Amino acid sequence: MSVFRKPVPKAHGETRLVAARGERVELTARCDSDARTALARGLREYLETLSTTTAEGREIRIAKLVDTWPDAMDLQMLPSGAVYATGDGEYEANGLAPGLRSSNRLPDGRYITTPAEYTVELAVEIACRDKAERTALGKLLEDALNPHVWMAGTALVLPHYHGAIGVYELLRGGYEDSPDTTASGRWTLRLVLRGQVTQHRVHGLVADGQPTTRVTVDEGAATP
Repeated sequence: MSVFRKPVPKAHGETRLVAARGERVELTARCDSDARTALARGLREYLETLSTTTAEGREIRIAKLVDTWPDAMDLQMLPSGAVYATGDGEYEANGLAPGLRSSNRLPDGRYITTPAEYTVELAVEIACRDKAERTALGKLLEDALNPHVWMAGTALVLPHYHGAIGVYELLRGGYEDSPDTTASGRWTLRLVLRGQVTQHRVHGLVADGQPTTRVTVDEGAATP
């Protein structure tokens, strides 16, 4: 079995793999969602670009992924499934009062700050047509979620969330078999990852709540 990534049409999304160690990204004011949704969207868009071929020459590609809990319509074409959070995420504060510095000033004059690191567990659940397809997809995802020799896990650039980098680490994986799933002809693969991204916030020229001081000097006043 070989694993490869084909050129991806624009419709698959904007998320891309960090290609080199120490790659620098330019942060932007663009923000389409909160941090949790950005992590799920980034993982979904990345996985949609993947495909694999078996030794028999059979090509396998995920037909559809959604980043919310799927309904019956989402699973009409197989293999398909969802990327979703398994519980609440956690915010770890970066400091009491993230400041405004020239290094985090945007081209339009505003500033971008990083109040916290956000971490959440994400599940990837995919229904397959048969056991062979599920096995091939499992191998594909294992490799694609550890693509580099210089790091464990996956790092993705999220243009839809300030251009920040989301980091994903595989935690658990397995098959979700039951009489109901096998009777319906769906063989389910489930992986759980830890996703982390820095929370960003864009401020105007003066951050909300930042105290300012105004001093008025009357040169004509008598000195007591």
